[in-house]
Amino acid sequence: DMPAAARPALAEARFVGGQRFERRRGVQAHLAIAMAAPAWGDVDAYAAQLCADVAGGGSSSRLFQRLREDQG
Repeated sequence: DMPAAARPALAEARFVGGQRFERRRGVQAHLAIAMAAPAWGDVDAYAAQLCADVAGGGSSSRLFQRLREDQG
């Protein structure tokens, strides 16, 4: 067994914005949007995750299904 050690202090993440474009072969388009959010231990973390899921989190979301099946 390894002796327990104190975890190093982590610097707070900082959102600085920006854009990135890539061209890939294939017919599917990909879009990713990132923004600052509460840390997982924060009291608002679960509410933020719920908001992300409602807005279109995952391939089973209404937004994903509509865009993929209705819009092609």
